[in-house]
Amino acid sequence: MVWVYRALIAAFALLFFTMGIGFYFEPVGSGGDFGLEAMSPAGMNSLRGDIGGLFVASAVLLLWGLIASNPHLLRAVAVLMLAIALGRGIGFAFDPVAQESVIALVVEIVTAAVLLRASMVPPWSSAPELR
Repeated sequence: MVWVYRALIAAFALLFFTMGIGFYFEPVGSGGDFGLEAMSPAGMNSLRGDIGGLFVASAVLLLWGLIASNPHLLRAVAVLMLAIALGRGIGFAFDPVAQESVIALVVEIVTAAVLLRASMVPPWSSAPELR
């Protein structure tokens, strides 16, 4: 069963890395896929830095957690996914709801759930605690 979690974590890492690199080097196209557009150089920089950086950092944390068998790194990405989901929920309360946003919300919640569950099974559950 551990190999299933390891494969899912690796797949999430690859997906996040690919998306982050897309924002780094093709922010207009990647932003368009998310319904975002840069209205100024600062907006373009935010697409690259904020969105691209979030995805690349998530990928790095997942790979690090996978290699080091450290559950805290998996949980860190789960917290990021849940914070993004919270932001979507706030958006649903104030803005019209787009189908793409509902799908993204489901993906974020499922990703967080998988990462939290994976962090509770060996080898991650037996990893030394951070002090």
